[in-house]
Amino acid sequence: NDTTLLQAQYFGGVMRHCNEDGFVQGVTLLSRWKFKRIGFGAHYSFGTELERPPLPAFLEGRLDDDFCLDELGQEVSGSPVDLAETRAHDMGGLTSLTFGKTQLQAGYSLQLRFNDTEVHIFHLSLQKAF
Repeated sequence: NDTTLLQAQYFGGVMRHCNEDGFVQGVTLLSRWKFKRIGFGAHYSFGTELERPPLPAFLEGRLDDDFCLDELGQEVSGSPVDLAETRAHDMGGLTSLTFGKTQLQAGYSLQLRFNDTEVHIFHLSLQKAF
């Protein structure tokens, strides 16, 4: 049973934090092909997200994850503790091999962030249906 899947999706939303609104969005293109027991797939994504950089060492453990800058007062003037926008391209592929109800899958993704950071992701999984 050979199959081909082509999929495209877009998401958008607003993240509300500390009385400020931040727009996040992304697009994903995905294709998968399966020929008898062997499968292949490829994807490309582009998106934006909001994240908080790591806290300075002297603040770790003193605040919860959802604090606002105005709670800190003058203690960290000029410190990068506010939310930051991250944009990235993400591309990768996977391959799978099926034995009855068991599937072995391996894949790799490379994320290229706009701040010149690269993220390499490798996964290996074994799935069994009961």
